[in-house]
Amino acid sequence: MITFADRAWMAVTTNVALALLVVACSAQPKVQTTDELVPAPEWQRGVFPPASAIQPDKPPEKPATKADKEAFSAQVTATCPPGTEEDPFPGLSAPARSIKPPRHRQYRSRPMMQEEIKALLRMLAGMSQNDPDRPKVIDRLASDYFEDERDNYRDCLNLILMLEADRYSLSELQARLNETRGRFESARASGLATCKRLAEEHPTYKPAGLCRELP
Repeated sequence: MITFADRAWMAVTTNVALALLVVACSAQPKVQTTDELVPAPEWQRGVFPPASAIQPDKPPEKPATKADKEAFSAQVTATCPPGTEEDPFPGLSAPARSIKPPRHRQYRSRPMMQEEIKALLRMLAGMSQNDPDRPKVIDRLASDYFEDERDNYRDCLNLILMLEADRYSLSELQARLNETRGRFESARASGLATCKRLAEEHPTYKPAGLCRELP
């Protein structure tokens, strides 16, 4: 039998439960704003860089005139003379000029060739002077240098085509010319020095690579 006290207690607990339910339903979850999720830019927060850190935009490069193009073409021609039917690459060293066209030899990408040069240099550094394979490694190293010379020389000749295409600014072409000139001149010097080293350190060895084209 439910007494009056029991009914009173049930009424109190029911009212408390309803009150908690109302409070829970009326509470709205906090929604994060964009500023809270992503910090506002410095200029919105009053933080500005010093004047010394602000670099003005470079003015646009003026289009190359006909005289500018002719002057650049003269630079390219002086750096890497164009070929003829008798001599397609007159500006190359004799070993680099004797390289067969790619269809007659296995093509190697430049990164692969550079990795081979590094590997040959490491191998050579670990060899003794009397190692029978040492002259072969030096001979192969010189041939790689001369192939690198030829590939970069072709890049130099291609600058004329890039100039005629009008897709590159004159300053960019000038930078490429300077870089290409440095690469093929460095490769040529390294190849000639390596052939000289081969002749001095192994005078009885008969070169099988491109060093054989030297007198």
